[in-house]
Amino acid sequence: MPVQLTIKEQGSSELRRKLEKFRVLMPRETKADILDNLKLASVELQKPAPKPSYPISWDSEKQRRAFFASDGFGGGIPYVRTGRGSKAWQVQELATGGTLSNPTKQAVYIWGDNNGQNQSRIHKGRWPLFKKVVDRLKKTAPPSVQSVITGLIRRLGL
Repeated sequence: MPVQLTIKEQGSSELRRKLEKFRVLMPRETKADILDNLKLASVELQKPAPKPSYPISWDSEKQRRAFFASDGFGGGIPYVRTGRGSKAWQVQELATGGTLSNPTKQAVYIWGDNNGQNQSRIHKGRWPLFKKVVDRLKKTAPPSVQSVITGLIRRLGL
């Protein structure tokens, strides 16, 4: 005669339902906080830098010659700021967060790239380095995102 033992776990379907709700709600709940932090970074990157000190610290003689040969890279000599590069910072919402970008061709030379490289010496120490702003964002975002997650866990009774 066969022997059988059946064990049923109490509450497993309720836990599964709550975890599924958490999985759906968590990106929605944290996205607003992430977007807020990206907007703060955008505001910081848009602040105008002080005027350069003279003589200009060119990256190379080739850069200096190109500046004068191209009439200030097309901006005239003396160059007058238009603010187009600063105003081009964009925060875009994604399904689970957001992105911060600047599509202008000069952005990498003014604020540097994702690795903190390629900022022109002319702009060093005057314009914030993109990587440093993002790294600071990463340090401040996790505690605020964590508090949202903790609140969601409490709300769902997990």
